[in-house]
Amino acid sequence: MNSDGQLTEPSPEQFRSYLKLLANMNLDSRLRSKMDASDVVQQTLLQAHRALAQFRGKTDGEMAAWLRQILARNLAHAVRDYSRDKRN
Repeated sequence: MNSDGQLTEPSPEQFRSYLKLLANMNLDSRLRSKMDASDVVQQTLLQAHRALAQFRGKTDGEMAAWLRQILARNLAHAVRDYSRDKRN
């Protein structure tokens, strides 16, 4: 990042610690024994790297917001997947 907050080279990886903190704070307590926040963060970063060409932001703040959206979606999917009734 340069002095005015512009990204010099977009890299979702630089937000790993931030995303892990958010994931730990927001991971449903019912899922803590089944999955780790690091798994959700890894999935989030993988999706972000795959979709990086679609990112239109210019600042670290915009990158962080974009990554938060991906993380929130992954956490919601995890809750849905683990709470879904198992079929025989």
